[in-house]
Amino acid sequence: MAFTLGSVLAEDLKAKGIKQVEAAKAVGKSSAFLTQVLGEKSMPLTLLDQLTSVLSQPIGHYYDMYLEDCFAREGKKPRKRLEEFVLHCKKQGLDLHADKAITRMLEVGGYLPNIYEIGVGLHQDGLTTHALECYDLVILHERDRIAQHLAMSYYNRMMIVRVLNTDLFEEAAIRLCEYLDFLHDDAVLEAYYRVICAFRLKNKWDHVIKYGEKLVTLAKSANQESYVGDALIKMAIAARETGNYTLSLDYISEYESINTGIYRFAASVNRCITLIAAGDTSKIRDMFDFMKQNKAQSVEGIEILLDCLVKHDLFEMIAEFFQEFPEQICQLEKMRGKEVIFDRHYLNLSLAQAMWQIKQGDNTGLSQAIEAVQIARELKLQNQFLQGVKLVFQYAPKASQEYQKGLQLLEEVY
Repeated sequence: MAFTLGSVLAEDLKAKGIKQVEAAKAVGKSSAFLTQVLGEKSMPLTLLDQLTSVLSQPIGHYYDMYLEDCFAREGKKPRKRLEEFVLHCKKQGLDLHADKAITRMLEVGGYLPNIYEIGVGLHQDGLTTHALECYDLVILHERDRIAQHLAMSYYNRMMIVRVLNTDLFEEAAIRLCEYLDFLHDDAVLEAYYRVICAFRLKNKWDHVIKYGEKLVTLAKSANQESYVGDALIKMAIAARETGNYTLSLDYISEYESINTGIYRFAASVNRCITLIAAGDTSKIRDMFDFMKQNKAQSVEGIEILLDCLVKHDLFEMIAEFFQEFPEQICQLEKMRGKEVIFDRHYLNLSLAQAMWQIKQGDNTGLSQAIEAVQIARELKLQNQFLQGVKLVFQYAPKASQEYQKGLQLLEEVY
């Protein structure tokens, strides 16, 4: 007689002196149903856990047999049952059983789409470390370079690591670029946008414009104005940072025509920033007044405004700044840690504040600059790291604690 999961359970119930009618009542099933399940039907995982409890055994006691039953039953690949099994085990902290199942799936072959789906399920439940393991297995083993589950594994991997640090975010974005054409339709626009964000954080301006142009074309075809506008904002910044002010203003004019308030606001602010960068310092006052009139939308722009004020020694306006924007400063500080982009905004504000304090003769600004440098190092934000170190070296005496700390941090990174 072949030993099956059902037959073993039946024998164990008998050995414990538990009649099947009693077991059926304990798990809320009919005696006929339980008899059928133990004899022929596939065993539902929830029912197995209930029977395991009736038998006073720890959850997972019969999982090795359950796994064998999955692969043996009728010679069919039990895809959904295995997905459910692995997800169940991971949620219960029974990683050994889950890993056995995944290893067996890899050995048998043909299960990479299911391993991807397991990753999605873990991702949705917030088990991102386990989800990454599944995505990485798909990436490692899939040989069909145009398989959609492979492309989506690269995409989902990027969406997880983007909140960790900019190096991981950029690396994941670069790897995804090769697979952008093979993504699910509903993921394509967001994937392009996140790729652009990664390159923007690392100041890869040519890449921002290259993938931004592609996103604008795709988003226009899909009638998705928000992606058009978001891409053009990033492209305008890229053009400005490379000194192409005319192109930057052209991009700004294009997204200004989008019929929603956020893009009109962004266009007004970014036009001022671009003209200031081109040498028209009279636009600083215009930007200040405009942001003061639109405080609710100004949270992610106040660091640029303060930086302009400090660099041009506009001390009266700086005093006015701190009177007008305390709530926005507080909001930006609360956003820190949620995403790297918010950390970058926070660090820019912190460094501008530090420079202002130093220019007033308040050396606590040096300590604030060092703190910003340390955060920037952890997050791999090179621009903010170097800006903070430069600020310390420019104003701190060489014998000071801040100067020596800045030198140490610089040596550790480079």
